[in-house]
Amino acid sequence: MPVAAARVLTPAEFFHALRLKTAQRLPPDLRSFQYRRMGRLMKFHYGRTDIHFETWHHLRSGRLEVGLHFEGRPDLNQAAFEFFRARMVAVKASLPKARAGALGSRLDTALRDHPRSRPRQRCPGYRRGTAGRLPDGSWAACRRIPRSGRTILNAGAAMNPVQVTPQLERYIFDLLGPRDAPMRAMEEHAERENVPIVGPHEGKLLYLLAKLAGSKRILELGAATGYSGAWLLRATAGGSLVTIERDPRRAALARANLAAAVPNGDAEVLEGDVFQVLPHLEGPFDACFNDLLNSLASEQDIERLFMLSLEKVRPGGLLLADNALRQGEVSAPRGQQARNVAAYNKLVAATPRLESVIVPIRDGLSIALVSD
Repeated sequence: MPVAAARVLTPAEFFHALRLKTAQRLPPDLRSFQYRRMGRLMKFHYGRTDIHFETWHHLRSGRLEVGLHFEGRPDLNQAAFEFFRARMVAVKASLPKARAGALGSRLDTALRDHPRSRPRQRCPGYRRGTAGRLPDGSWAACRRIPRSGRTILNAGAAMNPVQVTPQLERYIFDLLGPRDAPMRAMEEHAERENVPIVGPHEGKLLYLLAKLAGSKRILELGAATGYSGAWLLRATAGGSLVTIERDPRRAALARANLAAAVPNGDAEVLEGDVFQVLPHLEGPFDACFNDLLNSLASEQDIERLFMLSLEKVRPGGLLLADNALRQGEVSAPRGQQARNVAAYNKLVAATPRLESVIVPIRDGLSIALVSD
């Protein structure tokens, strides 16, 4: 009886399957998952964070990238690198030719000291001791553009964005301090059920923004499990939160979670379509957090919701929106969700009443101050 050929997984399917397996077999302190500007990143290790695996799913290109990172002392990095490289060469040599070819024709022969995937190229006219200096004495950085092969000079680019390693991520989270039991329970539920939440880092940012603005009455569009709402409600110090959720099951869960996280808080979870509920709410609100950019059907819906929510926020209030970078796709949107997010960002930037910025935390947070 002929054996059916194994189905080849797409990069997205492989990434999802690997994430589920690591979630089943590794405890949370040995693994992490993040949305980044260029895609989805999964990290895991086996007791030593300075030697860890990273799996990138580049959403724009669809490419899957798996790497082993060495981030300890240079001598330990070199020893670990030589050991793993020898094992890779041996494994590749033992595979049939067809399968070995699938691994690629090249293995890196040296450690990469630069966190990017390609080494930095020297600037034109490089001389020792002067590279990176412009005629006016300021610093610049050179980099290679893979598609065109040309070298460009970036004035004022002396410092590259920091690559968030597992150690640095743990350091940042440790500085946030421990969350209480209700918040931890929501985080564990999100991890277990694969529910996207803002996470503790962005949650604390939302809390600080609302607190700094003196928010006492907050509107949230999209309650989900109540996690972001709990951060916002706690920032009001006795104020109130009105949140809208279309899914009855999530609305019920949000009510229970908000009651547990802020026992004496004034939280109202309204069930229904946002376009039917929002026009009937009495404003003004001190802040509005929009968590529906990925959920609407069209750019027209995005604009309609933008106008409705802007009408509800007082002068001096905040208009906030999650997923403002849409996993890095907004710069060249192809899918509908990316086009929705790009449309929202354009509306915010083009509205004279708004002073705004996008913070590249998690999947991007749009922050806008409503002026008179």
